[in-house]
This record gives sequence, structure tokens and C-alpha cells, in this order.
Amino acid sequence: MSVPLVPPICLMCKRFKGGLGNPVGKPTCQAFPDGIPDEILYRAYDHREPYLDEEILFEKRAEVSDAQVEEWEKMALEFMKEGMLTAIDALENPTPEE
Repeated sequence: MSVPLVPPICLMCKRFKGGLGNPVGKPTCQAFPDGIPDEILYRAYDHREPYLDEEILFEKRAEVSDAQVEEWEKMALEFMKEGMLTAIDALENPTPEE
């Protein structure tokens, strides 16, 4: 079973600063100058809601349409469903111990 790839919502955010070529070694933004957490980058966390206790949230860039954000929401929801189904499958069908 493959895991769907969901680009981080950060790519549509006006606060996103960029890629891996910085001294931190991972993408940064105004909210996370020391590196965007993996939960947001790789696990489809919707940063329109606070992550831990930070207060700076996603704000879409002017050139990003509402339809693009809606498409991201659909992909993120599918990603989460897939993860839940994979976890349930693992519980119901444990791998035999060697």
C-alpha cells in the first residue's frame, strides 16, 4: 500500500521563506525561523490551526486561489484517512514476530 504525497500547506503561505539551502537545513517561515516542524511539512498538518503554542498561522499568498486551498484540504483528508486505515490494518493484521 502506498502513502499519498501531500505537499505542505506552507507552499501556499505568504509567510513561507524557503528551502533547504539555508543554515537551518530545512524550510523555514515567519512562524518557525528554526525550521518548520515535520508534522506540518510531512504529515499534512493544517496550519490554519495553532501548532503547539505558536500564534503565527497560515495565510495564503495573494496568487493562491480558494480552490487551491480546497484541493489541499481534500488531499490532506485523504492522507489522514489512508493513515488511519493503515494503522487499523496493522492492528487487525499484525506482522508475525520473527
